[in-house]
Amino acid sequence: MNEHPTGDTRGYVRVTGDARVELRERMARDYRAGNSIRGVAEKYGRCFGTTHALLQEAGVTFRDRTGRPRA
Repeated sequence: MNEHPTGDTRGYVRVTGDARVELRERMARDYRAGNSIRGVAEKYGRCFGTTHALLQEAGVTFRDRTGRPRA
């Protein structure tokens, strides 16, 4: 496992296979329920970029900053 020098492992632990599929679906469910990307990232201990990528893989429709779906 790769660890960040400060001890923060957020974004440094790779998730693959079935665990990735499960994490992506849980994140997508939370995002679709109205949570922000940052909120989802914080809940699951992941960085914004990883969370965004997993949500993209899950096929979510992203909202703009006002909460409306993007065109």
